[in-house]
Amino acid sequence: RDDPNLTFRLMTIVKTYGYGSIQIDELKGDHYLYQEMDAPECFILDPKVCMVDRGETNTNAIISVPIMNQYQAKGVVQVKAMKQMAGRPIQEDEFQFRLEGFDMENRHVIEAGSSNMPPMPRDEGRLASCKADGEVMFGEISFTQADIGKTYYYQISEVEPEQKAPHVNYDERKYIAKVAVKDLGEGKAGADIRYSWFDSKGQEIASPDGAVFRNQYQFDTDVSLQAAKVLNGRDKWRDGENYTFLLKGVADPEDESAPVDERIFTKTVSESQKEVLFTIPYDSSYNEHSWYYSLQEAVPSDAVGYDRATGLPVNVTKTSTSRRKVEMTYARYNSLTEDEKAAFSVPSYDDIMWKKYGVAYDSSIHE
Repeated sequence: RDDPNLTFRLMTIVKTYGYGSIQIDELKGDHYLYQEMDAPECFILDPKVCMVDRGETNTNAIISVPIMNQYQAKGVVQVKAMKQMAGRPIQEDEFQFRLEGFDMENRHVIEAGSSNMPPMPRDEGRLASCKADGEVMFGEISFTQADIGKTYYYQISEVEPEQKAPHVNYDERKYIAKVAVKDLGEGKAGADIRYSWFDSKGQEIASPDGAVFRNQYQFDTDVSLQAAKVLNGRDKWRDGENYTFLLKGVADPEDESAPVDERIFTKTVSESQKEVLFTIPYDSSYNEHSWYYSLQEAVPSDAVGYDRATGLPVNVTKTSTSRRKVEMTYARYNSLTEDEKAAFSVPSYDDIMWKKYGVAYDSSIHE
């Protein structure tokens, strides 16, 4: 380099890898040094410095020189999972998952530092938290040309914290990610990833939907609804006098498609227990909905019905279609004149007043 008479010129490689040729024009001198200065990204640069002897060649010489480039594919792959929660939404970063190397032949997790450990993400990428939409993405795993054609196995499991989320059942299933590394061309490496898990008998079960961890939010709670039975007209209850109330689910007045609680609750009150108290149990299956109910006094089978308009007693039966039909079986009906009978109309069920113990039952419905 200190010799001012030396001149360095840029030469062109006419082949991209293997043994190539250099085109040298208008040489002045017999000896030259050459070195590769650049190579495409997917090839390894040949760093050696070599000498070429022009010798007896012509001025425009093509000289074969040993330039060797190694094709190098590389890329990154991310193993992922999915979190599903029944009963309530998932919160951001609420659940955490672990990625570990897995020995498929012996079916156990590979200990850290073992020689058969597959390529792994950086330490912080081996734990991943789920997003609010349930997506779980582990850190990038880097693969090179040496990994092309190889298959690696990883185990994915949910981390159970010391302080668990309340009312949540954690999924104990462990998934296996099978990562088959392949050359995507143009220096890019990728992988085909398939997921599976082992059942209680050790049978491997394919999981085409991926590593899906399903958690259940469960809770039990009670809601109390209260009413009271009041006798108007007399204060003293008769011996054995009692009244029964019905609480049943009704449709949402603003959304006919909303679910209806099909349960029916009953409560019987007497002189010693006049308070009408319903306790409605709920679990997680009732979550995320509003529930509506109607409360009414039940009419016992031995109560006597009276036409509100005439005060005449009536008899009520049920037809095979369960539609109530009012029949005229009045004690006083036969005493009516023919004109009175002709003018008489059968009252509807809503026009009947029910009595027992000398008390008219309250037919109002409370919602």
